[in-house]
Amino acid sequence: MSKRILVRLLCVAALSLGSLVSGAQSGTFSAYTPYSTFGMGDINLPGSAYNKSMGGVGIAARNRKFINALNPAAVSARDSLSVMADLSLFYTYKLLQQGANYNVNHLFNLGNIAVSLPVYRSLTAVVGITPFSSMGYKYSTMEEREDIIGKVGNISYSNVGQGSLYQVYAGLAATFWDKFSIGAQYLFYFGSSEKTYTQTFLQQSYRGLLDSYETYMTASSAKFGLQFEQNIGKDFSFCIGGTYRLKTNLNGNMERRLYAMDSSSGSVDSDEYSLSELSPRINIASEIGAGLSLNFLDKWKFEFDYTMSDWTGSALDKTPGFAVRTLEGKEFTNTVMQSFRFGMEWTPNRNDVRYYFKRASYRLGAYYNNEYYKIDGTGIVSYGITLGTTLPIFRWSNGLTVAADLGRRGSLKDNLVLERYASISLGFNLYDIWFRKPKYE
Repeated sequence: MSKRILVRLLCVAALSLGSLVSGAQSGTFSAYTPYSTFGMGDINLPGSAYNKSMGGVGIAARNRKFINALNPAAVSARDSLSVMADLSLFYTYKLLQQGANYNVNHLFNLGNIAVSLPVYRSLTAVVGITPFSSMGYKYSTMEEREDIIGKVGNISYSNVGQGSLYQVYAGLAATFWDKFSIGAQYLFYFGSSEKTYTQTFLQQSYRGLLDSYETYMTASSAKFGLQFEQNIGKDFSFCIGGTYRLKTNLNGNMERRLYAMDSSSGSVDSDEYSLSELSPRINIASEIGAGLSLNFLDKWKFEFDYTMSDWTGSALDKTPGFAVRTLEGKEFTNTVMQSFRFGMEWTPNRNDVRYYFKRASYRLGAYYNNEYYKIDGTGIVSYGITLGTTLPIFRWSNGLTVAADLGRRGSLKDNLVLERYASISLGFNLYDIWFRKPKYE
């Protein structure tokens, strides 16, 4: 019981940092994405506004002006006296289409909070919190089979779900020989979700059904990273990077409530069990990533990243409460999640004293993702382009980062849902020099 209370308190604290605002117009569903019905919902694009402005890359990025937590080894790229902090928020507009039905939704929430500071020489520490996955959907339909309607009258069906899984991380990184960097992060996941299925008879002589799952989740894992940076002459350099996240089992509790309802009374059957007692165990899959970046002076940066995560053994598609069918009877199965990302950055003249916009950085990126599930055997793909800039503020490397993500997911084939979305991320990059000793003559 104490673990459940702790998870609830953590969820309240996390949700207080970001608020969810969703609105709906005409259509058969009214939440920000029906694809979050499955498993543990949408796995969020990782990283801060800086990463998102470049298509989500960061495995091979070494930047002294931003916190790059995508690779645990990357946080060692810094001034040895600097203390950095990052706060990111995002807003997403989505247009959803299924056949002739349309829906518009809006989402505003916390993106990322991170703080990085030096420990000893090249040894650097980082702590932060970021959403790992999110869930929010509400859709309904009416019974269409004439033989059933003729016997019992009209019946309505609905699916509703909401929840989030957050990731807290704390890590250390160090650089050796000015070329080789290694890092490790401890990851702690916490969150909750609630999914409800309702069957309602319009004739009061029949009793309706409400079936709900309320889940509290925690997990611990670790992520490791390395980077190797090499100069090529005076103007060019390249960096290769790799990451690996350990597979981890979900802990926590799930409570199922089953109601039989009519206009005057209702009966309930409830069952509560621990996620650690399930067989097979539900788990968050391991992930491996690799990246390559090319850099020209302090003006041009190019990076390509690839990540792969095998969810086929996660048991999400075999466990009640996670293996949810749609109202049309569509089922999901876990598969291999893959991501291809590209990003580039251009800074005209970081030290220009006359023209402000020459000191700003401008970015362009693109990505292509295979989601971690299939629906009735059909893989779900998302892809898009990103744009962004960092505007310098005051001195040092303080800045305001603005990133835009324009993309789409799913399709109209096989009565699936097509999502078109536009997302805006704001990142506040705070940078200061500490631990200086003044010298007087």
